[in-house]
Amino acid sequence: MDMNNCGASEKHPESKNEITELRKLIKDLQKKEARASEELQSFKLAKERSVNSFFAVMRPRLRRQNEGRYVDRFSSDKDLILLKKILNNKIPIDTSRDWEMPFLIERYRRGLPSVDSM
Repeated sequence: MDMNNCGASEKHPESKNEITELRKLIKDLQKKEARASEELQSFKLAKERSVNSFFAVMRPRLRRQNEGRYVDRFSSDKDLILLKKILNNKIPIDTSRDWEMPFLIERYRRGLPSVDSM
């Protein structure tokens, strides 16, 4: 006879221990779920920020390559969208090769294969 039929929990320590263990497991799983949910939110926020930071970092670098072309923000944003695709959303650390950016964009527009995207 188990504890549910008998009603005397003190006579069934194995059932009580099992219930205690299951409650601990539930709490542990709830904590893990909360941590995973927080981590997912952090990753989403980081991804959102990285999209914005690519433009913030690369806009002045691209503008320096051709100030006449990138006077208005629309032109620079159009090319930055392409550049972001070309560079796989990775910001090149080495600024000495920034002069290649307009050429990479033009090659991409023409459908030519990229040689070495920085």
